[in-house]
Amino acid sequence: MADNQDRKQKQEQDAEAQDALVSDEDETVTGAPMETEEEDPDLDSETDDDDDDDDTEDDDDEDLPDSDEPVELSAQVEPEGEDASPSTNGSEEPSEETPVESAAEAPEDEKQPAAGSSKKDRKKSEPEITEHIGVILMAYGGPDKLDDVPDYLLDVRSGRPMEQELIDEFVERYREIGGRSPILELTQAQAKGVEKALNNRKAKEAGIKYTTYVGMRHWNPYIRDVVPQIVEDKVDKLVGIVMAPHYSKMSVGKYMEQLREGLEKAGSEIPVFEVHSWKDQPMFISGVSSRIRDALRKYPSDIRKEVPIVFTAHSLPTRILEWGDEYPDEIRVSVEMVADRVRQRHWRFAFQSQGASAEPWLGPEVEETLEDLAAEGFKHVLMVPIGFVCDHVEILYDVDIEHKAHAEKLGMELSRIKSLNDGPMLCRAVAEAVRKAHDPTHVSEDAEAELAGVGDED
Repeated sequence: MADNQDRKQKQEQDAEAQDALVSDEDETVTGAPMETEEEDPDLDSETDDDDDDDDTEDDDDEDLPDSDEPVELSAQVEPEGEDASPSTNGSEEPSEETPVESAAEAPEDEKQPAAGSSKKDRKKSEPEITEHIGVILMAYGGPDKLDDVPDYLLDVRSGRPMEQELIDEFVERYREIGGRSPILELTQAQAKGVEKALNNRKAKEAGIKYTTYVGMRHWNPYIRDVVPQIVEDKVDKLVGIVMAPHYSKMSVGKYMEQLREGLEKAGSEIPVFEVHSWKDQPMFISGVSSRIRDALRKYPSDIRKEVPIVFTAHSLPTRILEWGDEYPDEIRVSVEMVADRVRQRHWRFAFQSQGASAEPWLGPEVEETLEDLAAEGFKHVLMVPIGFVCDHVEILYDVDIEHKAHAEKLGMELSRIKSLNDGPMLCRAVAEAVRKAHDPTHVSEDAEAELAGVGDED
C-alpha cells in the first residue's frame, strides 16, 4: 500500500515538472520598440532633424530600436532559435535502418510534427517579397572635423568665397560644440529607426521590403553619390524625404532638385515619390509636445505654468514671400497644433539662425523676442526649436550657447527641449509620411491614435 502511494506521488511530481517545462518553452518575451533643417543659401545653415520620443502603436513597431524615453508599447516576440522542447522519441533524426511512415501513410490520429522541428519550422512561411521600396533621407550635412569647415562653407555658398574672419568664426563655433557636426550620425540613426518602423508585420504580409539610404546636401555622403547604390539595389520605387518637416522651395525644394539630377545622371527611370512636408504628422506633433512636457516638469510647480515657450525655426530671406512660398504657414500649422496640445499660458514664435548676407531675413528674431519677454518681467524661458529635428550647430551653438548667453544678460534663464533625434515618435512620423507618399490610400493608425489621445504623456 505504501509502495502504491509513493508511486502515485512520484507520478504527480513528474507531471508537475513536465507542465513547468512546457510553460517555460511556450513563454514569450516582452520587448518595447524603441527628428529640420532649413537652407541658408548664403551660409549659416546646417539644419537637420532629430527626435527621440516615446509612443504607442501595435506590434508594427516591435522592431524599433530601444530608446531612452519611456515607451507605451509592448510587443510580444518569440524567442529566436529552435524550440527547446524535447523531441518525442529522444533522437534528432530517424536512423537509416529505421523506416519512418510518411505523413500521408500514417493514420490521422498518429500524425505528429517531425522530431526536432521547431515552432518556426511549423509556422507558415513568410510571404515572398514582391515590391522593394527605397527611401532616401536627406539632410543638410556638416563638417566631420575643423579642417573641413572652409570647404564645407564653400559648398554651402555654391563656390562663392568668404572672408577669412568669417571662416574663423565658424571654425570656432564648431570647436565649441566638439570640433565637428553630429548631423550625419544622427541622420543615419534616424534612417535605421525609420527602416525598422517601415518593415513591420503589415509590410511583410503585403510582400513589401523597405531599404533606407542617407544623402547630404552639402557634405559627404552627397545625395548624388548615394544614387548609384540605390540604382544598383534595383528598387522598384524611391521615396525622397528631407529631415525638415516644413516645406520651402528654397530648402526642401533644393534637396528634391538634387535627387532628380542625381537620378537623371545615373540614367535611372525609378519612379520617385517626393515628401514635401510632414508638418502635421501625428507622431511629430506628439513627439514635440512630449518633449515640452518633460522640460516643463523640471521647473518648480509654482512657476511651471508661467514659463513662456518660444518656438523657433530657421529663418530664410524675405524674398521667398515674393514667390508665395508657404514656409511661414507650414511652421504656423505645427506651432499651433503643439501649442493647442500643451496649453501653456504664454508662448511666442521667432526665427533663428539668420544668414550672414545683407538681405532682409524673416522675423521676428529670437534676440528681440527674448528682449520683449525680459521687459515683461519673465525670468525663465523654454525654447522649442520646432523647425529642427536633431542636434547640430543651429541647436548646439545658436541655441545652447548664443541665445542662452543673451538671455542671461537679460536676467533670464533659458533652457530648451531635448531634440527628437532618432526617437521612436520621430521614426514613426517619417515612416508614416513615406507610406502616404507612395500609397495615397494609406490610412495612418497614428492619426486614429491621436484622436484618442494615445501617445501623449501627461
